[in-house]
Amino acid sequence: MIQKSYFFLFILVCFACRETSKDIQLKIEIQDSSVNELYLTDAYNWENPISTAKKVNSLFIFQLRKKDLAESIYSLSYKNEEGKLKKLNFYNHVLSNDSQKYVVDAFLIDSSYIAVTRSKQLNGYYTIKAGMETEVFFKTQMMNFGYLDADLSKRTEQFQLYTHIINNYQGSIFLPKKLNENKSTLKKAELAALLNGFNSKVSKNNSFQVLKKYAESKNDNPVFENYKFENQLGIATEIYSSNAKVNMIVFWASWCAPCRQEIPELKKIAAKYKPNQLNIVSISIDDSRKSWLSAVAAEQMNWPQLIIPENKRQQLKEQFEVGAIPYTLFLDSKGKLISRFIGNDQNTVLEYEQIINENLK
Repeated sequence: MIQKSYFFLFILVCFACRETSKDIQLKIEIQDSSVNELYLTDAYNWENPISTAKKVNSLFIFQLRKKDLAESIYSLSYKNEEGKLKKLNFYNHVLSNDSQKYVVDAFLIDSSYIAVTRSKQLNGYYTIKAGMETEVFFKTQMMNFGYLDADLSKRTEQFQLYTHIINNYQGSIFLPKKLNENKSTLKKAELAALLNGFNSKVSKNNSFQVLKKYAESKNDNPVFENYKFENQLGIATEIYSSNAKVNMIVFWASWCAPCRQEIPELKKIAAKYKPNQLNIVSISIDDSRKSWLSAVAAEQMNWPQLIIPENKRQQLKEQFEVGAIPYTLFLDSKGKLISRFIGNDQNTVLEYEQIINENLK
């Protein structure tokens, strides 16, 4: 499966510890004499340890408060000879026994015992056994789980794959959170069908319930209000044109590498169509107007460049369902949704043009 490039704005991940008490004793066994002190960290903030434990008979025992463990993905670190934190890297034994391209440095906690051993296949790497949620995390490492392509054949194949994975991991709390990240690409019936694959215990989870309510009220063909946002000169400009058959709205940010990488391809698309055929508008979600203006000046895009005002940013992200960027919407002349895309890959531009051409007929 082709790996899409995208930048997540909200990292929705999972803590699924089955303990019922407020205190959790997490035991991590590491068969490695070079590691004598271990640091448990959030994978996205690994330089600031959550907790520390010293080795006692190959065991590192962490006494943790359940309330202190936010929903997250975790990493393990130790101090090297220079006294700097270094993360343990695990090979993804679920996808491969010997390929370095499947190396990960994170795991999920759903067990009070975790076993870590040096990898026999990859020198300098480790194997981790940390429960079902980590297995699911590894299983979906190379896919954007929950994302459904606009192309029908790809969409059908992806849906069947996700259904199969859910059937094998009906008790996973991690998977619904991945679905939540890509919920905007799922049609109402598709999302409902995938959610029905989880067991009754998962269905009682608060995050699952929120996603289920979203699915029940989802509109597959919303009509978006034609908001006006400021351009570089401070002039209020509509986000879509009623004079164009197809409107292409690209949500991006100056700090988003995949967003910047696709701009040359967007320029090629813009050059192919007349204004009454295709209207492109880029909308920035930058916090910094200065950074946005600098990026716009550098990229030289010859279509409208707008920025969402700070006081409306969160509201409009939710309304347009902006979860990861680049995030591209195709609307008709009345603002009705035609299709949407999250991220990009080598086929995305062809898919853009297919959507455009189909709606120009």
